[in-house]
Amino acid sequence: MGRRQTLTDQDILARARPVFLRQGIHASTRAIAEAVGLTWGALAFRFGSKLGLFERVMADGENAAESIGGMAERMATHRLAASLMRQAVRAVASDIDSRLRAHGLTLAQRRALAVLGEGHRFAPTDVSRALDLDAGGATRLLDRLLAKQLCVGFRCDVDRRSVLLEITSLGRARLEATEGIDAAILRDWFASAQESEMQTLCNLLSKLLASRR
Repeated sequence: MGRRQTLTDQDILARARPVFLRQGIHASTRAIAEAVGLTWGALAFRFGSKLGLFERVMADGENAAESIGGMAERMATHRLAASLMRQAVRAVASDIDSRLRAHGLTLAQRRALAVLGEGHRFAPTDVSRALDLDAGGATRLLDRLLAKQLCVGFRCDVDRRSVLLEITSLGRARLEATEGIDAAILRDWFASAQESEMQTLCNLLSKLLASRR
C-alpha cells in the first residue's frame, strides 16, 4: 500500500511559493519537490505539471498578492515569448516547405536525400536512424523518393532479402538545387534587423541554448 499523503494543497502551495518567488517558472522540479517534501511524481499527480503548480501558487494567498502580481506579469511575458518562438519556428518551417515544394520536395524528403547524398548505399534502417524516424515512417518516406526516381534500390549481395538505397543523378540535382535554402530564408528574415539587434538576439539565443545543455 502506498504512503498516505498528509499534506493538503494549501500546505504544498505554501512550501512551493518561496521556490517560485526565488527562481520563477524555471525552478527545477527537484528543488520544488525537496522544498515541499514529496516526490515530483506525487506533485505532478496532484497538479498535473510544473506550470499547473506554478499557476496555483500564483493564484493562491492574498498576503502574497504583490509578489504574485509580479510573477503573473513575468509569466505573461514568458508565455508571449514562448508563443512568438513557436510562431517563428512554424513560419520558418512553412517558408522552407514552400520553397522546397517548388523543387518537388518536402523538408523530410530533402533531409533523406541529404543522408543518401553522402556517397554510398544505405539500408533503410540507416536512413531511419539518421532521421530519427520509426521504421514505418522511414519506409513511407523512402517509397516516395523511389516513386519520384530520386533514389534507386539494389538487392544486397550479402542478404538478398535486404535492399540498399542510392541517390540518383536526379536526386542529387534536387539536393544541390535546394542547398542553402534555410540560410537564404534566415537572411531574408533578418534583412531589416540592425546590427545591434542581431547581436542582442545572438546573445539571447546563446544563453538559452547554454541553459539547456
